[in-house]
Amino acid sequence: MSKNYIRELRKKAGLTQEQLADKILPPCRRLQIANLENGKRRLTQEWMGKISVALNCGQADLLGVSGVRIVPVWGEVPAGEPLHIPEPHESVVPMTTIEYPTKNSQVFALQVRANSHSMNMIAPAGSFVLIDPTRTDPQDLDGKYIIANLSGECTFKRFGLNPLRLEAYSNDPSHMTRYLTEDDQLIIVGEVVGQFNDLRG
Repeated sequence: MSKNYIRELRKKAGLTQEQLADKILPPCRRLQIANLENGKRRLTQEWMGKISVALNCGQADLLGVSGVRIVPVWGEVPAGEPLHIPEPHESVVPMTTIEYPTKNSQVFALQVRANSHSMNMIAPAGSFVLIDPTRTDPQDLDGKYIIANLSGECTFKRFGLNPLRLEAYSNDPSHMTRYLTEDDQLIIVGEVVGQFNDLRG
């Protein structure tokens, strides 16, 4: 079982297990809280969402993860054929935010577009990918996952240098590696440094 900090955060809030159970929406039983605290019940993303609201804390606090920040989600990215996405800009409001353990203040997120399946073995449609825009040197990114701007359209793929290519990572064999030519205008937006699934639906 994995360690969590529900008990410590509950006591810090001055709540009994019964009181915390009553604050959960919808209310649950005290035994469920006890089982979550001692690891007999799995702490799912759904439970983390409910408990963090009841305890007025971040979900990462429940796991004792440090360096967590609110990451803006600037839009969607296809994991298939390239598609135009808007550039992040200070005047643009992010479509949502997610909590993610990173100390890098420049990291931002994109949501993998629905019906995008060429990278579904690591980032299924609807999940989020975290991008470090400071990592753009092709020499450092061979074999890494990137967000690429290809002739004005963006896509999420694995990058290869020799030969220059964008690789799919899918259980669908129709998604093929795209080999690039000198006519392809490739700009690396950043390295994909993480992936996040919001299981709350």
